Amino acid sequence: MSDAAATLHKTVERMEARALAYQRIYSWPACVDPSNGALMLALHADLDAITVPAELGVRTQRVLCLRMLAGPVLLLPTGSGTTGPDWLFLTGPAQALRHRTIVELGRIGARFHQRSTFVPLPPTRVNGSEVRWSTSPVSGRELPPWAAVIAALRSAALGCTQ
Repeated sequence: MSDAAATLHKTVERMEARALAYQRIYSWPACVDPSNGALMLALHADLDAITVPAELGVRTQRVLCLRMLAGPVLLLPTGSGTTGPDWLFLTGPAQALRHRTIVELGRIGARFHQRSTFVPLPPTRVNGSEVRWSTSPVSGRELPPWAAVIAALRSAALGCTQ
């Protein structure tokens, strides 16, 4: 086995242990991509995600904290180094939105993740930097309702963070 293959094998083993911990502690469908050792979270019917630019993420989390609805948030390196990491909000199940609302949220930089796709979990590396938690998950605590995160995004985008 080459040095690179041995290193990847050790990384995959280490990440598999972390995936099992996420499964056991949070009941999340975490897994490891065997091609690169990335620790990934599968989005599904009970777990969705919304990604926004850094500044909007900070304001949105402030709104959610004030409303006692803050949940786990991942910081995803963008690779640009100037704007800060993207903020990925883990939420309960997505609901239908009016087309106008989707367009409005797209204009402010919100990106919706499709079900049955994967998002990286710490300590996976993306764009040369490590994914990390801004707000870590809490065992036994439900994810914030998707609609509450959408409302907080809209409030934060309008500057209503009090």
